[in-house]
Amino acid sequence: MLPREKRLRKNAEFDTVYKSGRYFSERFLTLYVLKNGAENIRCGFSISKKVSKKATVRNKIKRQLSHIFREELSLINVNGFDLIFVARKSMIDIEFFEIKKSVCSLLKRANFYLK
Repeated sequence: MLPREKRLRKNAEFDTVYKSGRYFSERFLTLYVLKNGAENIRCGFSISKKVSKKATVRNKIKRQLSHIFREELSLINVNGFDLIFVARKSMIDIEFFEIKKSVCSLLKRANFYLK
């Protein structure tokens, strides 16, 4: 699990990022990005019931995304951003390495990696 200071937790924080942020889409995921002016980067995950009606499936996807983001956090070179990863319905049929490839691709497109 991500440390508390690195997570988006309130609905108002999610709504702000959705309304004011930029987004990048891929086949399995959408990434919303908004500059927050804070010292650290914060991340949230959104997996709706449209993806799966089963909470166990949604929680598994959330755990996988959180694990991948924790691994990639050391490679991210910017601070002061809020990120939200939104899962799409097609995500329940893919393997872990494909999810990781998708997350890395979105972070690369958003220019978050070290050059």
